Amino acid sequence: MAGQRLDGWTGLFLTTTVLTSVTGFGFPFTGLLASHQVGIISLLVLPVVIFARYRKHLLGAWRGVYVVGTALVLYLNFFVLVVLTAMGVSTAVRGSRAGGPVRLPRSAFVLVTLFVIGATPAGLNGCGESGPSCLETGNDCGSFVSDKPCCDGLQC
Repeated sequence: MAGQRLDGWTGLFLTTTVLTSVTGFGFPFTGLLASHQVGIISLLVLPVVIFARYRKHLLGAWRGVYVVGTALVLYLNFFVLVVLTAMGVSTAVRGSRAGGPVRLPRSAFVLVTLFVIGATPAGLNGCGESGPSCLETGNDCGSFVSDKPCCDGLQC
């Protein structure tokens, strides 16, 4: 798995995240709830993430934009999951707050867990700020052999 891009999984994640955020507005709308606000934030971040991934190909600063944006969107999805689990899904769909508020430790645990996952070297393809990507240098790895991976995670 090291050095391999998971473009199919990335596309699936982004597609399902957009669909999840959009369909959250399909339930009976009696007022602006916290879940709608989270959906709005997610729908504002997702186009930037998609632009960074598919138009800018993660070049330069767009890599960081993509990593931070993706981690934020993933956190927001998990945050909503934690809230719905704490409230009970049927209660949340009716719009009642009878399930009680989400305790800070749960949401903090989700945030810290996702931060740790996102901050690992695997989350940054082991590159960080140390070097250019293969695309930036114009290297398609066809004629260049090195024991160091490019920032794209490819082993040249």
